[in-house]
Amino acid sequence: MIRPLSLVFLPISLALAGPESSQVRLPLGPPASADATPAPTPAIPPAQDGTTPAAPATATHAPQSATGEVTVKSADNPLPAQRPIFKVSGGDAWAVASALGYKFTPSGASGSRDGRNTIAQMHPGVTTSLIKGPRMYQMRTPPTWSVASRNSFHMFCDNAGRPAPLAPGWQVGDLQISGENWRWLTKPQTGSQSPYFSIEITGGQGNGAYSAAALSQIVLVGPPGAKDWRLAFMAGR
Repeated sequence: MIRPLSLVFLPISLALAGPESSQVRLPLGPPASADATPAPTPAIPPAQDGTTPAAPATATHAPQSATGEVTVKSADNPLPAQRPIFKVSGGDAWAVASALGYKFTPSGASGSRDGRNTIAQMHPGVTTSLIKGPRMYQMRTPPTWSVASRNSFHMFCDNAGRPAPLAPGWQVGDLQISGENWRWLTKPQTGSQSPYFSIEITGGQGNGAYSAAALSQIVLVGPPGAKDWRLAFMAGR
């Protein structure tokens, strides 16, 4: 179990945007150059339902370390100073990243690996692993099976299953996972240039439906002047 570490943040100024995710600017270090020109904003593909995931919204506090089961912050590797920071829900991050080509797959998956309904089967015709958006499911095996049901899940991959990078200038600041019966295989660290992570979920044996875990939130650190967190995933195109 990873113990969350507490951080102290200086007073913040808030930036307004859309309803789901949030942007926070930390007033640390010298101010960014007033002459800096933001890069043009490419078109963002809509999510599967035809809607465009929400842009960043008003934040009420600075991002904190993940609570509960995991934290990826560390005292010796703090978030970069004077960089825009975006708190993004797991659902929004998945919707944009999947539309831009990032892959989400359990080991042994067949068919599409876009994470919309990506499945893997331990035996033909028996679905045991499923990724649906930011949620990962591992089914429990029947009591008559001799082994428990477990599998590894790989999120934000490229087509070959390797860690897919963020766009230049973007970094991972924090990541939160919620759920049960899971453990880390590969954990992103603060400052990582890839949001890729891998966990193992154990479904167990006996009667019951499944064990599940989900990406609850990812914090993205943008380059100076960044206004739209969705640009972080443009490297997947």
